[in-house]
Amino acid sequence: MSENLTREDFTALYEKTKTDIHKYLYKKCRNISDIEDLFQDTYIGVYKYMLGGGKIGNAEAFVKTVAKRTLSGYYSFLKKKTEYESELDDNIPSPQSSDDELADRIYDLIQKKPEKVRKIFYLRHTMQLSFAQIAGELGLSESSVKAKYYKTIELVKRKLDKEETK
Repeated sequence: MSENLTREDFTALYEKTKTDIHKYLYKKCRNISDIEDLFQDTYIGVYKYMLGGGKIGNAEAFVKTVAKRTLSGYYSFLKKKTEYESELDDNIPSPQSSDDELADRIYDLIQKKPEKVRKIFYLRHTMQLSFAQIAGELGLSESSVKAKYYKTIELVKRKLDKEETK
């Protein structure tokens, strides 16, 4: 890329690398709910570098390096945050609506499922992928993905119904 990088240069770089970077973060991040933030932070870092007049040789390698550093910073932050939170008394309940409570309960139930199931739900609901696309990403058959998805939905429904009747 040239020394005078433009918005179009950034857009072209983003379009060229976004899928690979998203897959990289998806594979490396322990918490799938943080992937979108890490993805955004990666490209903010790239954009700032470009605005500062930084030279980029191999675009894909450069963006992946920024993603690695972003991920490293994320894990460093999590470690510090965990240490800090353990010092706080976190027993004050926050008021929530019943919809928020239900969404939190469903999220908690899905988080207890195996990683593959959590990834299926992430790819289906956050990334809006079809079952066929999810199967390709995870190396499973489409029928296996559907079975895991619908079985989990049924288990969550039963668990919530059971809690309501108590």
